[in-house]
Amino acid sequence: MITTLDKNDKALLCVQLKNILVDAIKEGHLGAGKRLPGERILAEKYEVSRGTAAEALRLLKEDGYIERIPTKGNFIVDNIGERISTVNILFPFPEISMSRDIIDFSNWVADTEIHRGLLEGAAEYNTSINFHHFEVSTEPSVIIGQMRKIRSFDAVFFISRQYPLLMEAMDAEDIPYIVCDTSGSYSHSMTISYRMKQAVRDCADYLIDCGYKSIGLLMSETRCQSGDLKISYFRERMSEKGLSIDEKSIYRISDNEEKAFEQLLQMLPRSTDKLPDVFFCETMTAPLSFLRAAHARQWQIGKDIDIMGYAGETAMRNTVPQIKYLKIPYVEIGRESCRLLHEKVTKKHNEIIHHEVPAHIVEGNSTRKMK
Repeated sequence: MITTLDKNDKALLCVQLKNILVDAIKEGHLGAGKRLPGERILAEKYEVSRGTAAEALRLLKEDGYIERIPTKGNFIVDNIGERISTVNILFPFPEISMSRDIIDFSNWVADTEIHRGLLEGAAEYNTSINFHHFEVSTEPSVIIGQMRKIRSFDAVFFISRQYPLLMEAMDAEDIPYIVCDTSGSYSHSMTISYRMKQAVRDCADYLIDCGYKSIGLLMSETRCQSGDLKISYFRERMSEKGLSIDEKSIYRISDNEEKAFEQLLQMLPRSTDKLPDVFFCETMTAPLSFLRAAHARQWQIGKDIDIMGYAGETAMRNTVPQIKYLKIPYVEIGRESCRLLHEKVTKKHNEIIHHEVPAHIVEGNSTRKMK
């Protein structure tokens, strides 16, 4: 347990002092109902100004560790056992991560499933999830205000890398946080993702094992790092197995289901004779758009033409026929984030963690054994 202040540390002295007092509370040195030393005594003991000591006490009160009784002083709250046993996690989110009016379908599925996983993890790992809208900003005044809110929590979950300056400020104060990052860059001390490369290779292996001789791609016309990685891993595995993808069997379509449907009606031939045996769908909306296009062509999925999806379970739920797909484990990512942050806070370890959740293929009727 740290018991001294470091004036060369990037963290504010009041924050350092607050953390020292929190550690003392968690170690049992300051029990429920016990009176804390006043700001003058704290200032003398830790060689800081009375203003710094007063600010540390204010932060403790904001965080729910102490209560101030007029004319008597500051006392540890009676329910301190409950407070220190529960890890309070902040989930700051920009509007774009929540609104279907702004966000595209694939990201909406990812975000909503991660939210669900966080709530499941909260119940399982004795954590509290607190949702707050945070503006994405580079303004110092905004970052300072956001940091004031963050200091009231034990840890933070970021659904993406959208807050780089805020993360830098948190690093300076050693505030625990984890970032959901599927790009593979792992530029933070705690990140969580899923085993994308293995997941994509599993898809390729499955299609090859089914005996398909020609495989096509339904991929996004808008390229991104994550999508490019998926396609790269898929083609790499195909090449290792002695197969290649004909450029004529690659259809680049919109991420918007309606637009992709219209595009496919224009792109697809009237007969399946000129199509590959099966399509691997890079985006979540591709199977949905293709189902509609196949229906318009009067093709039967799983008989005339086959497809395999790669999506969150929300996107593939209740399709007819049921799509065979690789389930991206967004719910599991949310749940595991709670576990990792709970361990980080309660065990106070400084390990660098890049955690990958396994993914698996979900059964369906949109593929078949060709052998």
